[in-house]
Amino acid sequence: MSTLLPDGFEDLTQFVEDWAAPDAAARDALRGSMPIGDRQVFYDAFMPRLAESLDLLDKTPLSAHDQAQTNLMRLALSFSHIAQAQEVQGPDETKHARSRMRLPIICAPADS
Repeated sequence: MSTLLPDGFEDLTQFVEDWAAPDAAARDALRGSMPIGDRQVFYDAFMPRLAESLDLLDKTPLSAHDQAQTNLMRLALSFSHIAQAQEVQGPDETKHARSRMRLPIICAPADS
């Protein structure tokens, strides 16, 4: 395994620094702050790897994940935020982001 992502996921390494957010609040902030073009690039790169990522992560208990697996999990969780923006909100994401700022996500079960 590489230090950033598990073997076989090297093509996603470029996204770790920006998208492997440590908690739900940070992921929500990314969704609202990243330009639509950056969100689309991340979405397009991760979408075809989603099932494979989850299959790999499911083979190890969460408490036993190493840093590479943790980074991959964080990318998958960020993807879930971005998928909502790209698939559901689309061009209205910017308008809806203002409302989300009034009701911020402060924590999630995945943060525990």
